[in-house]
Amino acid sequence: MEKTAPPFPLRAKIRFYLSLGYYNLIAPLECKNLRFKVFVNQIRYLIATLRGFKLHSRHTSKLLLKTNFGTFYIRDTCWDLESAAPSFERLDIDHLLHLIAKALWAGKKVLFLDIGAQFGKYTVTIGNRFKRYSKNLSMLAFEPDPENFTLLSRNVKINKLKNVRLLRKAISNKKGEKQFFYYEPQNMIVSFPTSKKIVIRTDTIDDVVKNIPDIENTVIFI
Repeated sequence: MEKTAPPFPLRAKIRFYLSLGYYNLIAPLECKNLRFKVFVNQIRYLIATLRGFKLHSRHTSKLLLKTNFGTFYIRDTCWDLESAAPSFERLDIDHLLHLIAKALWAGKKVLFLDIGAQFGKYTVTIGNRFKRYSKNLSMLAFEPDPENFTLLSRNVKINKLKNVRLLRKAISNKKGEKQFFYYEPQNMIVSFPTSKKIVIRTDTIDDVVKNIPDIENTVIFI
């Protein structure tokens, strides 16, 4: 008989949605510019998500969004603005920051692998939060899409992060080349089928980390 996952406790569900609503509410206040634009975009994104509307990815300009997490050079699209906002995946980010902080405070070396980094939301957030621990924290950011990689490179430079290595490739189970798909509404490379195919370079986690000094004594976060 096939086992099913236990139901999510009601109290945990309520806590999750209350936290989600709270962080969405205060997101514009955690931005140092474009506050009204972020607020309006969050409403647009919520409506699009609830009603199943397709997000438009066409853009003719870029934005520089400054938040409490860092400065992000992004496309002027609904998806980029939503994912750059402080509220996006906030519970996951807060949890990850807590785990990394515990490891660094314990004097351990930490390696963060940002797989599918896009424009660098996680890399920039972690890099800025733990700048004073940069000797014990190193990051590898993987982004195979050319446009996203350009944004990622610029954001690492804007935020003056020195402990990041950028790799224009994807992580897979084999090193070489592999066919993926391009998902236009979110300007990202994905594994599920879309109308646009793309062949990109791939590498394995084992090959990437094998030459990192003292990797056996390093705490790795993905």
